[in-house]
Amino acid sequence: MVIKLEYDSYNSFEIAKCACRDCAVGAVYGCVVPSEGCKKNPVVVIVGEAPGEEEVVQGRPFVGRAGEFLRHRLRRFNYTPDSTLITNTIPCRPENNNYPDDKKLVWECTQKWLWSELVMLQPKFVVVLGAKALWTVMMLEGITKCRGSWYTPSNPALDSQCLATFHPSYVMRVQKTGSGDATLAKFEADLHQVAVRAGFIKPS
Repeated sequence: MVIKLEYDSYNSFEIAKCACRDCAVGAVYGCVVPSEGCKKNPVVVIVGEAPGEEEVVQGRPFVGRAGEFLRHRLRRFNYTPDSTLITNTIPCRPENNNYPDDKKLVWECTQKWLWSELVMLQPKFVVVLGAKALWTVMMLEGITKCRGSWYTPSNPALDSQCLATFHPSYVMRVQKTGSGDATLAKFEADLHQVAVRAGFIKPS
């Protein structure tokens, strides 16, 4: 069940989110990284895992190496700032970049911020990057098994079509392995598939 937070605008929601220091994760860096892009009727919301060091420095999601890797492909498939919102499952950088093992902490954070944001914005499509976002948005496990397929969100208050794909940091890590080219091709095919369905590009 989503914790209902009443705000008179997205701006007031974002101010409250950025001021949050309610858990141990937020207390480490004292910096919430806000979502970026279309904050009114986005066609697509892209959900990553958590901010990294560069994201905290710049106060923007996905601006490190993995972020540039992702953004290059978003531009290629015509995801634009006036149609797409980029965010994370949790908005604070975990200590030592270790995603929290405390499931209660993560659940409370995502109910308070991610889910409230998704339900407020009601995007047509949600793209989840990696296993953490897959579990949070769809309550599914196995990113390799689930990627490339369409699902409904685990919360009925969100009326969106959801697709999972690999996290860009994983795609980058395997580039020098035997499966690197195939993994990249699948990642790009997933983003292409959403872009076609969203009307960003024509079917090839």
